[in-house]
Amino acid sequence: MGKAIEAQGLNDIGFTMAGCLGFCNSGPLLVVYPGGIWYRVTTPEDVDQIVKSHLKQGKRVDRLVMCSSEVRGVVATT
Repeated sequence: MGKAIEAQGLNDIGFTMAGCLGFCNSGPLLVVYPGGIWYRVTTPEDVDQIVKSHLKQGKRVDRLVMCSSEVRGVVATT
């Protein structure tokens, strides 16, 4: 994750690792705030796409979205 962020020159974005966020059987996961978009990632290429599209361009990567606090009725909790 850090390498992907650095490669895109996004020096103002921070990230942290966490344990189970309530979806342990669905992992690995990546959650983007603000917005609370939960992504299910399976490859390093997925991470690269999220960094390029979502973090750099502000475009959600719909094919990887697991859930979102923006979606009515879905609440992401820790």
